[in-house]
Amino acid sequence: MFPSKFCHFLLPRIFPVFDNTAVGGSCTYETYFNVIKYTWEATPAALRAELEAELSQIIEGCGRGPLCEGFPMATKLVELALIGRRHP
Repeated sequence: MFPSKFCHFLLPRIFPVFDNTAVGGSCTYETYFNVIKYTWEATPAALRAELEAELSQIIEGCGRGPLCEGFPMATKLVELALIGRRHP
């Protein structure tokens, strides 16, 4: 787990955090990375834009200020979707 957390800390837009407990199952980091990538790519562009706007609004509405440039929006949205499938 340390390598995925470390890589995520260095380059969060490229390396999603690997969390089997949250999304269920057990797989390699490569498999998890590809699930994140392919899920985002399979999401229609209009829906991606809508989800990005909604998550930005939620985060910024909590008084956190504007999101920093480079925030890993796609990764976070797919992670939330995977967690939601596992924990409805």
